[in-house]
Amino acid sequence: TEGNLTEIACNDDTSGSLLSRVTYTAQQGTTYHIVVGRYGSTPPTASTTLRLSLSGISSPETNLVRNGNFNNGGTPPNTPPQYWNIFGAPINPIWNVTGGVFQFYRQLNSTQGVIFQNLGVNIASGTLLETRIDLGNSSGQRKRAVVMLHDSDFSDLFICSFWLPPNTPLTQFRMTGRAQRSWTNATISVYASMADNLPHLRVDNVYVVVSSASSTNAVLCYDPFAP
Repeated sequence: TEGNLTEIACNDDTSGSLLSRVTYTAQQGTTYHIVVGRYGSTPPTASTTLRLSLSGISSPETNLVRNGNFNNGGTPPNTPPQYWNIFGAPINPIWNVTGGVFQFYRQLNSTQGVIFQNLGVNIASGTLLETRIDLGNSSGQRKRAVVMLHDSDFSDLFICSFWLPPNTPLTQFRMTGRAQRSWTNATISVYASMADNLPHLRVDNVYVVVSSASSTNAVLCYDPFAP
């Protein structure tokens, strides 16, 4: 202990190399104290350098999604918007970016159409995440969009399904959930659920942030069109 504090990690430099390294997984909202001292027979040095290397998520309301407004829009059909990927089976969906809005739809007989981004960040177990996304439907038929936030290997995921009435303007939808295990590479995916060959399911202003808005462990879907 140091005063009334409890030691949670240390490296006493038993090798005599005058170099110590400590790795510890910190918890959000907790204050930690770091003490550098001289122990045993190690002689004092002229200077001591303390380096901190931080990884993972630490700042609420920092958007983890890059190019979430699709300002760097790419060029159809083979160059997706920057940081995003497009996948379909057996062929990719038809897509474009118009006025900073990503638009896509699945062709008849296609089995899958999705736009996704690997966020490239670790997520600690127990972290509450909020997804905010603008969705629209420019067709005369209703469309269904599936929004999924997940680890890259799908070992843990949040999923919400949203129905969009015909000619729905861009409208914000939300999803919250708490990671049930540690994630190595968070990923956001938006699926077009219907192979209707009708332009377009529209996507814009995609946000994924660390949140403290809810204490629940359940995945919550916020649909402005729900009764």
